[in-house]
Amino acid sequence: MEFKMNVRQLNALIAEYPESDVAQRSKELTIIAVSRNPSLLSYAAEKLRADKDVVLAAVKSGGQTLRFADEKLKADKDVVLAAVTSFCQSYSFALPPASDDYDVAAAVARSGGESISLLPEKFLSDKSLALIAVSRNPRAVRFFSDEIRADKDVSLAVIRGDRTAIVYLGDEAFNDKDVFEATVRTVRGAVSANILNNDTPLGVLTAAVDKGVKINLAAQNFNLLTLDRDKFNALVECCDGSFSKKGELVRKYIDLDDKEIVGKLLKLKLITPQKALSELKYASEHGKLKVLPVLLAYTQGAGVSVRPETERDKLIRSLRRKSTVAVKSLEENISEYINDREVITLAAAIDGGILAYLNDSELISDEELVRECLKNYIVKKSEQPILSGLTNLKISYENAKFACKKDGRNYFCLPDELKADKIIAGEAARLDGKVYDSLPDELKNDPYVISRRL
Repeated sequence: MEFKMNVRQLNALIAEYPESDVAQRSKELTIIAVSRNPSLLSYAAEKLRADKDVVLAAVKSGGQTLRFADEKLKADKDVVLAAVTSFCQSYSFALPPASDDYDVAAAVARSGGESISLLPEKFLSDKSLALIAVSRNPRAVRFFSDEIRADKDVSLAVIRGDRTAIVYLGDEAFNDKDVFEATVRTVRGAVSANILNNDTPLGVLTAAVDKGVKINLAAQNFNLLTLDRDKFNALVECCDGSFSKKGELVRKYIDLDDKEIVGKLLKLKLITPQKALSELKYASEHGKLKVLPVLLAYTQGAGVSVRPETERDKLIRSLRRKSTVAVKSLEENISEYINDREVITLAAAIDGGILAYLNDSELISDEELVRECLKNYIVKKSEQPILSGLTNLKISYENAKFACKKDGRNYFCLPDELKADKIIAGEAARLDGKVYDSLPDELKNDPYVISRRL
C-alpha cells in the first residue's frame, strides 16, 4: 500500500513518530519517516530495523544511522555501501563481510578523509585504493602503509596534487629519480630556489647526497638552528654556499656532544682554529667529552697550541658557576683584578658588595657596573652602607635613587645636591627613620616625602 502525504501530513508524521506505536510498526510509514529524518530509525520496531528496504531508506539519507540497523544488515554490502557513500565514517559500524569488501573500502577511500584510518590493514596496503584516496586528497596518503607511502606512482600522484603533502611520503620514495625531480626540480645540478625548508622530509636530503645534487643554503628557507639533527647532518653533506650563525651552530652541536656533526662543521671551517680554542675550553669545562678529540685535532692541525689554564681562567670559571667562594678569593686578591671588567662584572652578579673595593679602580666610573653592584649587594650583611668610603664615585641621579631605595643609609653618602632632591630623600626616608629625622623642614614637610613615610 503506497502512502501519499502532503507536507503538513509528513511533518506531523515525523513529529509524532517517536511516540506512535502504529507508525513504528508500519514499514511504509517508517520508510517515509526515515527518508526525511533518518535518525528516526532508532525508534522503529526491531523487525523494521532488520528490514533491508527500511534501513536502505535511512542510510541513504544519513549513513550514520547504520548503527541502529540489525547486525545482519551491518554486514550487508548494499546497505553498508549506501551508508559509507552518504557518510563515510559510518564504516566504523560495518561488519564482515561488508567491511571486508573492496567496493566498500573504495567508497571510504574516495572520501579522502579521516575515515580512511578505519580501514583494515589489507586495504591500507592496497595501491589502487591509495590512488583513489590521493586523487581526492593528496594528504590522505598519510593513512597508508610505509610501502604505499614509498611507492613511485602514489608519490607522483601526491606531488602532482599537492606538493606540500610530500611531508607524508616515506623517505624511500625520494630514492626514485622521477619522484626526486618532481619534488625539488634542479637547475645545473642544484636544487631550485625556495623549494626546501625545515619540514622537508629527511629522504629528500639524503637523496640529494646520494645523487650528488647541491643545495644552496642561501636560496632555501632553512632555520639551521632548529633543523632536526638528522636532516642537518644530511644537509651538511650536500650544502653549497655559506652558513649563517656559524658560531651558534658549532656551539649547539658541542652542547649535544655530537662528534660526527662537529667534525663535519670543522672540516667546512665554520670557525677559525683560534675560535675553536675557546670552544675546546668550553667543551672541556662542560664535560662534552666526545667532541674534545675533533676540536683538539682541529686546533693542533692548524698549528695552534692550547694555552694552559691560568689562575684568572679558573677564577672566571668559578664565577660563572656563581661561586661565592670565588668572590671571597677575588676580594683577597683584588689588586690583581681591580680594573678587570670581565672578572668584576661576573663577581657583581653574585655579590654587589664588590663595589666597596673599587674606589681606586677605573671601573668606579662605569655607571652600568655600579648599578649591577647596587642591585646585587646584600643589605643585611653590610655594616656600612655600600656607598660609604667611595670618595671617587660620581654617582648618577638614577643610581643614587636606586641605592637609597634599597638601603636608606646610602643617603648620608650622597653629595648635597642629590640629598636636596625630594624623590631621593623620600626613598631613603621610607626605609630609615634616621634619614627623615635628619632632613631639613622643607623636605620633611614635602608631600612626596610624607607620602613615602605613610
